[in-house]
Amino acid sequence: VEGAPLAGTARYPVVVYSHGWNGFRAINTNQMEALASHGYVAVGIDHTYGALVTVLADGRVALNNPAALPDDAPDDVYQHASEQLEATYAADVEFVLDQLARLDAGAVDPRFAGRLDLGRIGLFGHSTGGGAIALVCSRDPRCKAGLGMDAWVVPVPKTVIPGPLRQPFLFMRSEIWASA
Repeated sequence: VEGAPLAGTARYPVVVYSHGWNGFRAINTNQMEALASHGYVAVGIDHTYGALVTVLADGRVALNNPAALPDDAPDDVYQHASEQLEATYAADVEFVLDQLARLDAGAVDPRFAGRLDLGRIGLFGHSTGGGAIALVCSRDPRCKAGLGMDAWVVPVPKTVIPGPLRQPFLFMRSEIWASA
C-alpha cells in the first residue's frame, strides 16, 4: 500500500536485498513481504546495468549491460569483471545504507524519521548480489548479519575479502551450485 503509515511507535530493524546478475529488486517479493510482516523494514535494490531492467526516478530505462560480465571471456578477464561487478553492487548497497540513515533522520520521508533501528541491519542477496553482500559485510560495520543465496563467491581473492567475516553469515546453496 503506497504511503501507508508505519505501525505503532517502535524502531524497526532493516533488511536489504541485493539481486543477482540480470535480476531485479522485486524478484524476491515473497521473502520481502514475509520479512515486513514480521516487523522488518525490507528494502530491495535495483543495480543499474546489472539488473534485467531499471526504471530510474525520471522515467529513463536502463537495460542490463552484458559487456559487464562477458560470457565468452578468458577466465582471468571474467574473474576481473566479476570482481568489478561485485564491487559495484557492494557500493550500491553501501549507498543505500547511507540513504537509510537520511531516511531515519527525516530528510527523505517523515514517516520513517526515528523509526529505523540502524543498529540492526541485515543484508541478503542472490548470486552476484550475495557475493556483494559478503563484500559489504567484510568491510562495513553496519552489516550485523548476512545471507548469501547461491552467492557468487568462488573464488574470492584475499585482496577482495582478506579474512573471515566477523558477523553471523549464512551461505545457502541450491543443489545445482553444490555440485558445480
